[in-house]
Amino acid sequence: MKQLYKVPFERNSQRNKELRRAYVDGVLEMDAHAIPHEFIFIDEAGFNLAKTRRRGRNVIGHRAIIDVPGQRGGNITMCAAISSMHGVLHRHANLGPYNTAHILTFLDRLHNILIPPERMDKALFPRCLAREDIACDVDEALWPDPAVRQDAA
Repeated sequence: MKQLYKVPFERNSQRNKELRRAYVDGVLEMDAHAIPHEFIFIDEAGFNLAKTRRRGRNVIGHRAIIDVPGQRGGNITMCAAISSMHGVLHRHANLGPYNTAHILTFLDRLHNILIPPERMDKALFPRCLAREDIACDVDEALWPDPAVRQDAA
């Protein structure tokens, strides 16, 4: 008897081969553009905290023994984003499984890292807006009559 070798029948179907080919063609086409593209790879991996080795060493004639917890340990799920230009961009570990809300939170934080939200800088605001008693050119343009202007005192 020979041991069976399991191969999922969908993996090498003609449709999947065509989809793989289209993906590779798209990546190669983006690499050929004049504007450089940065590829970001996101992966999720789960770890069981009670995982131990299956084999061990000990003196001849004695069993290799390891202490294990009585109950099954918890799971840690890790999600990370890496790029070839910047290395690890963002990572997040979670006790238990990842669900849709965790993935969306991870993607929002990654988006804020890649494209920071717009900051208002005080250099963008005219100095006259910070002081109430100084007339601005905007006020003179909107209210040419000094009697109507609020800052004309």
